[in-house]
Amino acid sequence: MKRNRIAIHTLFLFATWACVACGKSQASQQAKDDAKFEIGIYKDIPFSEMPDITRFYKEYILLQSAENPNLEKIDSLISEYCCDSLIQNIKSGKYDYDIFLQAQDCDSSWSKSVVPADNDFDGIYYTDYIGKTTVEIEIKRDVSGKIKNVILGDIKDLQYNKSLSHKMFEGIKFSNSNICRKKVLAKYISCGKDANNNAPTEEAIRRITGNSPNTAIEFTYLEGNIDYGDFYFTVKNALSDSICAIPSGSILNLDIAFYNNVDGYHYLVPYALIEGIEILRLPSELDSLLWTTEGYRIFQYDNGDDYFADGLIRVIDKDNYVGYASEDGKIIIQPQFVFGFPFENGKAKVTRSGELKLVPGSGGEYHYWDSDDWYWIDKSGNRIEQSGF
Repeated sequence: MKRNRIAIHTLFLFATWACVACGKSQASQQAKDDAKFEIGIYKDIPFSEMPDITRFYKEYILLQSAENPNLEKIDSLISEYCCDSLIQNIKSGKYDYDIFLQAQDCDSSWSKSVVPADNDFDGIYYTDYIGKTTVEIEIKRDVSGKIKNVILGDIKDLQYNKSLSHKMFEGIKFSNSNICRKKVLAKYISCGKDANNNAPTEEAIRRITGNSPNTAIEFTYLEGNIDYGDFYFTVKNALSDSICAIPSGSILNLDIAFYNNVDGYHYLVPYALIEGIEILRLPSELDSLLWTTEGYRIFQYDNGDDYFADGLIRVIDKDNYVGYASEDGKIIIQPQFVFGFPFENGKAKVTRSGELKLVPGSGGEYHYWDSDDWYWIDKSGNRIEQSGF
């Protein structure tokens, strides 16, 4: 079997060179070099001589995220690290997103998080601390080691330690149609101008959905009494005025249409358009007070707001950290725990680590927080000794 493989490779190698010699190959020199690289005519470039992709990304992010990006330095950096074909594609406007970061925006903090992928693949990881995600970028090189293509790999949600095949998108399938509809439970936060308004994607969105992306809302996705993070989705134009008048903290049923064929919409998830809204419950005075003064929300429990226990109620910040507030809306203990139980007899059981798990046999309806580092706090947030864990 080994001899057969060698013979096949030798025959393929001879055939390739014969085609080139006879002038039958019309490929560019770049394509020829890439073909030679693939079949092993060129020897592997020593790792020490390969361009440092980590350095490229750190410098590139800092340059791109500057208030006034230095285009000359950016072009020089790209010329140093990228092959001619990729540079030509960038200059021609082929990409309506940043090909290197696989994103449509950039933050300087990403530069500090860039790490090489090492043995996983040729590329890097970078972390978006605001979005709480780690992005996997794979690099394809030409025979000289320069970048010829960039591939977006997985995106990890740091908060829930899972891929962004998020619960929001469970059950969405595009078998015989490019549209899939789903009803979701949400807690309304705010509305504002849609990021796709006056963007290169606007025309494609209008053509496919029949709706101009004017208004988007921010909401928290709720399922099984669990807050699964914030989303920003476009609202159908006919609903814009009515939804922007809804008080923050309202619990809503949203009818969402997911589209799988919007050209230029460069995200891992399909484009979403909110087509219908049903108000299930308006926010309590306390919830409105917490949101307007602190930007916090009442912890969700048993299909609604948490209950007061021992004079305190659990609240969460935008990162889902748990804290405690009094009946007048004063924050007694700032959100800082990944999970915390209600107070009882002057103390509460909390943790700063662990993960959310399903209760066996509950059919996905009930969850619990699993941690190896539980401890007790008093009403001042101080750690206290307590036996019996």
